[in-house]
Amino acid sequence: MQRAAAVASGVENQLLLALRNRLQSLDGTQSRSLDDSADTLPTLIAADTAGILRDLHQRSIYQTKESATEDLVRTIVQQLVPDELRVLALVSDEGPHAMCHLDVAGRMGKPGYRLRGHLSRIAQESGLMLAQWAPHYLNHMIQLGLLDTGPVVKTLERNYESIENGLAVRALTADVERQAGVKVRFQRLSFSISDLGKTPLDENPRLPRQRLDISSDGQTTTPTGSMYGSGSK
Repeated sequence: MQRAAAVASGVENQLLLALRNRLQSLDGTQSRSLDDSADTLPTLIAADTAGILRDLHQRSIYQTKESATEDLVRTIVQQLVPDELRVLALVSDEGPHAMCHLDVAGRMGKPGYRLRGHLSRIAQESGLMLAQWAPHYLNHMIQLGLLDTGPVVKTLERNYESIENGLAVRALTADVERQAGVKVRFQRLSFSISDLGKTPLDENPRLPRQRLDISSDGQTTTPTGSMYGSGSK
């Protein structure tokens, strides 16, 4: 075991050395390349890629588990908007929450397609400022790994029915079925906070782990009583 560990350590050191040498070789061409292309390339493309890689390389050498966790949490949190923090607070109860996809069924062997995805009650339960973007928030947080998806949860029947019978959803369903002559169907799923999603809350215990409401004057208020809203009821 000791010999295997020594070999692994040696290989790692060789890889890091090769990476360092490669980054150093980029230094001589980086400034000239940027100068030549300054008038033709957008600023975003002309980023100091070599500098970023050097920084990552240095941090990888001296990184600890704690600093690695801090880097991961910071990178994820910087991609969130305040409404998404409301969702994270809602799902911190660790219970399942109802979610539906609205699909158009295929006809005569033709494949169907998704009409609307990630329908839920988070707009009502989290007090979102931009309720119309609730499906986008949910999809984004799933992609970031903050939320896990799961199968239908029978105890959430009332929540599924509330989603499927919403006025906007029913109007869309009726319009599609009338104009296109196709049938729509709901795919029932669930979502809950993931281990990664718990990490920002665990690292910042002062963050609110409860639903945030919007008062009539647009101010954020913290409700008394229930800690997390009604998503898992």
